[in-house]
Amino acid sequence: MSICVLFVSLVFVTIGGIRAQSTPVIMLNPKVVGGAPGGSFSVNIPITNVTDLYAWQFNLTFSPAVLEAVSVVEGSFLKQAGTTMMPSTYVNNTAGWVFAGSALLNWEEGGASGNGVLAVVNFNVKIAGTSSLAFSVNDTWLRSYDGEVPVPMTYEALEGVFAYPRDLAVTGLVSSSASVSAGESVSLTATVLNKGIVDDVFNVTLYRNSTVIETKADVAVDSEDSTSVVFAWDTSGVPAGKYVMKAEVSPVSGENDTANNMFLGGTVIVEGASGFTLPIEYVIAIVAVIVIVVVVVLLYLRRRSKKT
Repeated sequence: MSICVLFVSLVFVTIGGIRAQSTPVIMLNPKVVGGAPGGSFSVNIPITNVTDLYAWQFNLTFSPAVLEAVSVVEGSFLKQAGTTMMPSTYVNNTAGWVFAGSALLNWEEGGASGNGVLAVVNFNVKIAGTSSLAFSVNDTWLRSYDGEVPVPMTYEALEGVFAYPRDLAVTGLVSSSASVSAGESVSLTATVLNKGIVDDVFNVTLYRNSTVIETKADVAVDSEDSTSVVFAWDTSGVPAGKYVMKAEVSPVSGENDTANNMFLGGTVIVEGASGFTLPIEYVIAIVAVIVIVVVVVLLYLRRRSKKT
């Protein structure tokens, strides 16, 4: 497109070959995002695993029937290597794309390496529905520098999606045992249902009473499908007692009904380290026998002492 040519002409003329290096990845964070009509949201454009980045450009496409692009703000990643130039961003809410790019002004000081955020894109939500958030391959690129000329970089681009409404529900929590000895492990399985209109990614946390046991991150489940999330609870160091078990899905953006995000799965009893306790009547009987034996021994010793 002419916009792409304009930005390239402002920065450099691209020549040279592909640089041999590990493949950088550009993506959207969060990967799945939501929001109610009339509201707004932002998505980060992170980059990972990059070495000596001097310039970047992307064209992010979306559904103009569902979303309206508002603005792009440059992130901090490229700026860590020096002063940058970011020409005006271009938004087309008719065709459904937003275009942005940035480059270092001084190419002799070294590029940016590692992981970070290239930019933040801001949207308004027009109606409920879904929209892919995808990078246009022809208008998205990264550039390094070999000391003489800019060098194109290979990269991987991961798509995202907007969806509203989203709805996740924990529908069950089952324990492998209702009672364990301290130090033993017990398995608990939470069932999570995706009632939303798109495949989703979320976090699930297991609790004993109000104490977090473990969080499973980035659990994925298809739309209108369910998945089982298995936790292994190591009870080492856990005080003896009865614990209420709870599984909870962290609310996601665009989720209105969060009342079903939590499920109480009954109780698990953690016994003392030995795992062995006597009924109280047994304890009383044993104490009585000991007392009788002691009395008998004392009487015997007293009689012996009188004879001598």
